[in-house]
Amino acid sequence: MKSIIIFGGSGYVGKNLIRRFAKEGFKVIVPYQKQINEANLRLLGSFGQIVPFHFSSLKNTKLLTLFNNVDICINLKTSWSSNKSELKRSILDFNSELINELKRSTSIKRFIFFSGLGTENRSTFRNEIISKTEDQILNKLQNSVVIRPSVIF
Repeated sequence: MKSIIIFGGSGYVGKNLIRRFAKEGFKVIVPYQKQINEANLRLLGSFGQIVPFHFSSLKNTKLLTLFNNVDICINLKTSWSSNKSELKRSILDFNSELINELKRSTSIKRFIFFSGLGTENRSTFRNEIISKTEDQILNKLQNSVVIRPSVIF
């Protein structure tokens, strides 16, 4: 069974992706930092197919082990904070650390980052942070994809 790890998987887009991947037979691991409803996530697939996983740091040894047992990593994790240091920490710094860990992985074949439209304009601090994150991903990781979805209903 192929495995996929989805950061930010407890949100709207994540739940729909989990449902789809579960139908395709993937085992889906959903790491989270803030409290979520694990039971609701588990119901999106068959018994044992969806695995919510609490972590506090990307240095978590169980999480690092998971990186060597998954085929695809998707990052949907975003922040809408207006605090500049929070944005930098939760988007740029998190993805920088994630990139370093993924480069060590022997099994991940694809990394997908969900970004946003208009980030290339760099008109706001948030767009500038996301643009720097995209540049890092595309320059440091082979087989990486940046998706810029529009407004999603």
